[in-house]
Amino acid sequence: MKNLFLLISMIALVAFACQNSDSSKVEEETKEAAEAMSDALQKEKQEIEKELKDAISKIDSKLEKLRNDLQNASADAKSDIEQKINKLEDDRKRLNEKLSQLGQQVAEGWDQFKESVRSAMQELESEIDERL
Repeated sequence: MKNLFLLISMIALVAFACQNSDSSKVEEETKEAAEAMSDALQKEKQEIEKELKDAISKIDSKLEKLRNDLQNASADAKSDIEQKINKLEDDRKRLNEKLSQLGQQVAEGWDQFKESVRSAMQELESEIDERL
């Protein structure tokens, strides 16, 4: 949502700038705006990916500790520890799925973003051609 707002803001800025500009300058400014948006999307993706990997690493550490505890646990405690292990393994699996989906979502989002930028560029070029 933040990226959509940023995209709309950039398009509005470019549209405002094109009132006194030629089409090549508008196209250049639009490309620069698209590159800035791409950089922002990539940065956000990397941040989320790092958060997911950190969470998985934390779960792995807890799993290792619980598995070690399981070896020395009493019969009563083993059941509780095994439940915790199972829950953490499920959590780890879900996070890994999210990590896999992240790449797909970014690719799909990027395609949508490119199309919206191209559409905006075409609209701006048409407006410029009408004014000139």
